[in-house]
Amino acid sequence: MVRQTAAVRRFGRMGATASPLSLLLVASLALPAGAQSRLPHVTGTVVSAGGQPVAYALVTLQPSGSTRFANQSGRFVFTDVAAGSYRVAVRQVGYRPLDTTITVDSLHRDVRIQVRRLRLQLDALLVTEARGACRLPGPPDSSVSAQTHALLEQLRTNAERPMFLPFLDAPDP
Repeated sequence: MVRQTAAVRRFGRMGATASPLSLLLVASLALPAGAQSRLPHVTGTVVSAGGQPVAYALVTLQPSGSTRFANQSGRFVFTDVAAGSYRVAVRQVGYRPLDTTITVDSLHRDVRIQVRRLRLQLDALLVTEARGACRLPGPPDSSVSAQTHALLEQLRTNAERPMFLPFLDAPDP
């Protein structure tokens, strides 16, 4: 006597031949979960003009808005990136902000992004007590003082960094 499994009792016996669709379905279920919907990924390294890694730079991929910290070796990883063109913005205190465009068209795209040191010499600043309310609260107007505006923008970005700490340990591919 042949024992029938619950699946055979429920769905009936399959013949010796299976349709191509059912074979495809079975094969896709046998793949690891990550391989079923594998999208391209972007890895990269942020380096200085001298080729040294720039540790912990903030790297943003637009238009997705995903942001990562580069690790101590300047490496970063974005996973599940659809094919297309992206703007990559790199920010690090002490370096000029850099925006560049990359095209993702294969499963893995590795980029090397070179940033230049920001040489900024601020004039001396004298702070005195002012009586009354502040007349112009908020960030300075960039058309009045571009350097002060750029410096305060970098400070604001640096203050927001803790929100990205879970991405600090980007693996070295």
